[in-house]
Amino acid sequence: MFLNGIPVEMEVYDIYTLLDLMKSEARIMEGLFSMGFKGDELEKFMRLDLGGDSKEFALDIRHTAIQFLNDLENDKKYKNWPSSVQDILRPTFPGMLRHVAKNFFHLVFFVDPTRQTDIELIKMAEAFLVHSAPIRLSVVFVVNFDLEADPHEDASIAISRAFDYIRQEHDFPKALSFVTDIYEKAKGEEITAKLVIKEFKKKYADADMKEVFGKDSDEYDILRRAAKDYVEKSGLGNFPQVLLNGNPLKKSFLTEDTFEEGVVSQIMTQTPDIQKAVYQGNLHDYMNILEYLMEKEHVLPRLNSRVLSPPKKSLDFTTTVDDTLSLDSLYQKSSGEITAVMARDMKYLTRKDEESLFPVTVWVVCDLETPKGRELLYSTIKQLVS
Repeated sequence: MFLNGIPVEMEVYDIYTLLDLMKSEARIMEGLFSMGFKGDELEKFMRLDLGGDSKEFALDIRHTAIQFLNDLENDKKYKNWPSSVQDILRPTFPGMLRHVAKNFFHLVFFVDPTRQTDIELIKMAEAFLVHSAPIRLSVVFVVNFDLEADPHEDASIAISRAFDYIRQEHDFPKALSFVTDIYEKAKGEEITAKLVIKEFKKKYADADMKEVFGKDSDEYDILRRAAKDYVEKSGLGNFPQVLLNGNPLKKSFLTEDTFEEGVVSQIMTQTPDIQKAVYQGNLHDYMNILEYLMEKEHVLPRLNSRVLSPPKKSLDFTTTVDDTLSLDSLYQKSSGEITAVMARDMKYLTRKDEESLFPVTVWVVCDLETPKGRELLYSTIKQLVS
């Protein structure tokens, strides 16, 4: 089903979300109509796809900190699954996931392994892995990033070190299994570094304990250092966070009761874009799917909420005015007329070396009689110069 060319995934949409979409389209049509576009012209504009594949910004998850626990394309446990990208087009019952041996969906957990709310998410990650969910999984431990901290005193660092050792010397599933075994031993009590090291000694007696847990050793501290770098660069915060193909899941989904539903609904939301890419011949079997997904326009190296959050108010630029109208009496004008006159009469500062076409225009609204207003304008001019 398509509404004005927009694919409507029937597994995701209900009557209310469909109504919201229709209202959104109506507002666009009304705006275009008020600017003088009618009939065939209006229809041509409505056909334009200006939204890209996703309206939500995603984070680039290609980084050393993000090491995947499984690989649907190469691991033996998935070898009996169909392995062509074309299989994503296969119809399924509503709410069911397609079991295809392709890395279409990458679920990355950013969690503190010692915090109770995060522990439940780590257990869910292991459950997805054990039950062969068609999802590629990664767990990034957001622990104490102080490089001077002692693993013998901090349980989160001790778990990170043990996890790093097991994944290097054995494999990722065993490393995750060790972490969940620690939770079983703790039985709901506070997890201590002493408990972690004791259990590690039992299972991996041949390991060099100084190399693994030594304060000055960094051989098995690779993932913690990489996680520190990624968290600082990416702008992620307010942990725990879970990303699906770089898109952060809503906080309301990060509970034991709602997590599975949240992941499935996000997969259903992203599936049409992947299907479209396969159908149109943009995604092939020989391609690295993660690279393809991370090269899309809405994927950013950093998520800055101050920049990316939608504005609470927006100006109406659809009103047109004649040249005689001025701002002598603001109270007799509509907001659209005020905006139109402001846009017509605005004076702009530009750099001398700029070309005549300016892709970005910034309006600075401030009171220059206040220090705060002057600081804002000064910052804007400095940004323009540099």
